[in-house]
Parts: sequence; structure tokens; C-alpha cells
Amino acid sequence: MKQDNAMQHNLLINGNLVAGEGEKVPVYNPATGEVILEIAEATAASRCRR
Repeated sequence: MKQDNAMQHNLLINGNLVAGEGEKVPVYNPATGEVILEIAEATAASRCRR
């Protein structure tokens, strides 16, 4: 898996960037089908942050 450090790995929740805390899911390049990074899903707790 190729990872570009310039890509944002955080989630935008309530106007704030927060780290995901759930299961990691792949993000694909639609042109190539290649996995470009994995990002953690939001949990109930992370969705309630302010």
C-alpha cells in the first residue's frame, strides 16, 4: 500500500479535525483501484466531540 503523507487522515466532525477511533477502512484511487491509504471510522464517541 502506497501512502502519501500529504493526505489528511483525520475526520471532519463538527467543524474540527479529529482522529478516527473505529475500524480502519481502505480508501481507493478510483482510476487505478489501488489502496492509497487506510482511515479509521468515526465511533459514537468521536461523533460527539466538539
